[in-house]
Amino acid sequence: MPDSPERTLDRVGAVAGGVAVILLMALIQLFPSAPAADESIATIADVTASRSQTLLIEAYIGALSAGALLVFGAAVAARLRRAGSVWWMVAIVGMTASVPLSLVGWLMSIVFVRAVGHGVSGDALWTAYGGDVAGFLQAVPYAVFMLGAGLGIRATGALPRWTGVIAFVAAALFVVGAASVVGREVDGAPFIFPLMLAYLAITLWTAAVSVAMWRRAGQDLSLAGVPVPAEAV
Repeated sequence: MPDSPERTLDRVGAVAGGVAVILLMALIQLFPSAPAADESIATIADVTASRSQTLLIEAYIGALSAGALLVFGAAVAARLRRAGSVWWMVAIVGMTASVPLSLVGWLMSIVFVRAVGHGVSGDALWTAYGGDVAGFLQAVPYAVFMLGAGLGIRATGALPRWTGVIAFVAAALFVVGAASVVGREVDGAPFIFPLMLAYLAITLWTAAVSVAMWRRAGQDLSLAGVPVPAEAV
């Protein structure tokens, strides 16, 4: 018998989540971070020129990871909806909002590389320099997604309930970490530390939820919306 659409969606979402985690780990492990804003623009431009091809490949992989996360987020939201939770709307809005902001961050990186490659120099380059702006831009949308997912999981049990707890923690860390933009240090300290923990949490959460969705693909969630006693949560 052919797979049901729900089973297929769960499995596609699980694969997309796994791909997103692999690509995110590749971005962290294989690619150098952007030059810090406490360097002179001339130094940043020189480093960018020497890494231009690598930075463009990084932007491509970043765009792919954003697409994979969008598919994963849609599958999670669809699962919550099938379970009868209204929180799927909050989850899908948060994930949908995060992707354009991620692409904006990668676009700024591409623009900066192209500007340096075309010989632009001096203070004019600051207008195209984004540094690690994508991490800040996505923080609040990710918090919205994790809040919606956490509340939906808690209400329905559509996914393991411990993943709902992690989602709440990650949402709070993203909200606090977003304040890194006002940090006194160039790297956003001290608020950069909650932001780093938030990204670690959502990466591990994505991997765990992907495994759970694969194992529970096509599960009948028709009774998942039945209220659960507080002591059972």
